[in-house]
Amino acid sequence: MSLEDKCWTAFDKRDHKEAVRLLPLVKEPNKIRRTFNRYSLLHLSSRNGWLDVTKDLITKYHCDPHERDGADCTCLHWAARGNHVDVMRYLIDECHCDPMAIDLSGRTPLYLAAYWGNSAAAEYLLSTGKCDPLAKDKYGDTPFTLAKEKGHTDTLSVLKKFGGIQSSHPIDSYVNVLLVGNPGAGKSTLSHVISDTASFTLLGSFRNVGGVVPCTAGIIPYKLQHRTLGNIILHDFAGHSEYYSSHSAVIENLLQGSGGVFLIVVNILEKEAVKQLHQWLTVVRNEAQKALNQCHVIVIVSHVDEISNPVERRRRKEEIQEIIVKERCDSVFLDCRKLGGSGVDSFFNKLCSACESIRSTSGRNLSLYCHMMYGLLEERKENILTLSDVVSSTNGEVRYRVHTPPDVPVGSYRCHVHVPLGKNKSKGERVWEDKKEVVFLFNPWNKDDSVYLPNERERNEYINNETGLIWAGTHDSTFTWPWNFAQFEVISLETVLYMLDSWRLGSDARRSPIHVTRCLANMVNNNDGDNGALIGLWSSNDDDYADGTSPTSWSGSEAILTQYMSEKKPVRYAQCWVFGGTLTTVLRTIGIPSRPVTNFESAHDADFNRAIDYYFDRNDKMIEDKSNDSIWNYHVWVEAWMTRPDLDGDYGGWQAVDATPQELSPHSRTMVVGPASIQAVKDGKDLKYDNEFVIAEVNADIKYHVEKSDGSFAVVSRHETKVGKHISTKAVGRNSREDVTSHYKYPEGSASERAALMGGRGHEEEEKGAVSFSAKLTSGRRIGEDLTFGVTAKINSPIS
Repeated sequence: MSLEDKCWTAFDKRDHKEAVRLLPLVKEPNKIRRTFNRYSLLHLSSRNGWLDVTKDLITKYHCDPHERDGADCTCLHWAARGNHVDVMRYLIDECHCDPMAIDLSGRTPLYLAAYWGNSAAAEYLLSTGKCDPLAKDKYGDTPFTLAKEKGHTDTLSVLKKFGGIQSSHPIDSYVNVLLVGNPGAGKSTLSHVISDTASFTLLGSFRNVGGVVPCTAGIIPYKLQHRTLGNIILHDFAGHSEYYSSHSAVIENLLQGSGGVFLIVVNILEKEAVKQLHQWLTVVRNEAQKALNQCHVIVIVSHVDEISNPVERRRRKEEIQEIIVKERCDSVFLDCRKLGGSGVDSFFNKLCSACESIRSTSGRNLSLYCHMMYGLLEERKENILTLSDVVSSTNGEVRYRVHTPPDVPVGSYRCHVHVPLGKNKSKGERVWEDKKEVVFLFNPWNKDDSVYLPNERERNEYINNETGLIWAGTHDSTFTWPWNFAQFEVISLETVLYMLDSWRLGSDARRSPIHVTRCLANMVNNNDGDNGALIGLWSSNDDDYADGTSPTSWSGSEAILTQYMSEKKPVRYAQCWVFGGTLTTVLRTIGIPSRPVTNFESAHDADFNRAIDYYFDRNDKMIEDKSNDSIWNYHVWVEAWMTRPDLDGDYGGWQAVDATPQELSPHSRTMVVGPASIQAVKDGKDLKYDNEFVIAEVNADIKYHVEKSDGSFAVVSRHETKVGKHISTKAVGRNSREDVTSHYKYPEGSASERAALMGGRGHEEEEKGAVSFSAKLTSGRRIGEDLTFGVTAKINSPIS
């Protein structure tokens, strides 16, 4: 065992003494991770509650306190799970870790504390004022409901003590509330009323936060988790005229792609109150019409009670009310100097309704643009990346959380940060480029992703499992090829990115696992002159493999991909299980659930008529140039899991994909098959891509044609149950065989099976052949042995 492995084991087994002894001896402990789960030493130290070791790992050995494991959990998640408050306090206070960081399930550290009944951890997290006990994860659960479900009464008491929130919303679902108006109108007072009733303030107290995060001049942001409004970002716009031009640009950026609520505050005592209202309504309407989602406008008319003359008060209110009615705005008349009573209640009711309306009409997270980030990221034309939050800000360093839509094009990206210099870029801009690349993959854990696989055990098998078995042999005498997929190795990711780029797959196509799968299947073989990864060779002469590696010598994908990327030319040699194992690797690497599948007695239908046709002349000699079809003892392809929005009908789920070169696909004229819907194959539907070929592979009839005296051919024998036997894949969580034959076809000989097969083109119902043959294997069941058959012939009608 290496020194690194010994150190890892000490951390994993919670052996503090041994861990402390070995840590100084290990080279670069900050790089020690387990490939499978991405756990680091810092994750384990936080879990173990080793404050001294945690500090050393961060300060001495330069471990990143913000690093995440394979489930996207932070060190704070691990410490919360272990109920280690001292470690949590250090990570938050000294390392500025985010207590609202979410894992792949949308859960914060508070969720883990609640789930495991860790009252001390839950109480500390809530005491920071930065955690919402009623925030929902991606499944709709809250820390409160989890603690209740697990029966942790002590933790429930803690959560109740910090509760009192009437409603809660997803962590990222913040609504923009834009507070505008002229100086002296009462905006600051109204801002305090909103802030004072909030549960938590995430971006500072009620003051200018310009010293904490970079702000646009004249605008103060407050990010609030509010008791009645839910999650909002309140933007307090200064009313001075010198800020008007910058306000317009900021508002446009704020509302790009999302809704918002405008609060226009007007002082009724001002001589030009009506003019001021017109001006602000013009600004608001010009910018709101550019928003993709609905915007709401609420006009707050302040200082009404300071007009002592009731006639004058009514006149001014009616004057403003006329404008409000014309503009179809909500309105509230109140005195911002004496806030309270029914006026404020009416204001909050209207604002709450506006926020809920925006949430209900938006198809995605709201408030993905915060004005303090204006100009810091130039959005891609494809609307791929969107800044949503400031995660943390310390000593001039600002961390952002970037959200991507579920159909983001997969591939590698670099981030460019553009900072405008001067007003409206009058002095140009400064650009920073992050040298590190960010890679986006498909996400089978995300319900909105087109490769979402709901079963956790299946995700572990078809995405996370790095080893597997591929069946081979004959249908009644099978064996397995063990295969190391190595999908988490760096070389696998590098290969996938290289293949996507080599195939020149465009950004729109990269959004779809359909096109990505087809591209990778093409690139795994080299038959189309595309400098693919593998060259196929089927020969019984070992000398033919002398200039490469025999297919039987491969035991995994890593060696193949390493040689391929090193030489940038195809690797010699492969057969179907090698193509299948390698394709499984690259699909799992890019995030597509996949598994190799073996079809015994697999048909190769060269003319796409769902039949294996053998032609004989009148001397019973096979006519070679007409008999192009064949049957293989077994053939391996891959199944990939995805939705199929391009097909009419319920044809999502498992799709057959084959990288082994057989026939040119009619859809692309390249040597590839799929993705072909397995359900469509079972139903006999000739849909894209290449379903016709797969239907024949698993269910073709075998027909023998004999030449007649007039030169035509008669079908003398036909077998309907010989093709497609024991279609096999590795069982979930076990090293045993799962039979998936029923996924591909109905029971042999059934009316449904016949109807599905006969529905194909060029496969009309025919009479029984003149002669029927049956054969039974009597000896020779091992590879290399001679085969002995007993054959029975039955004459049904004479041949003319």
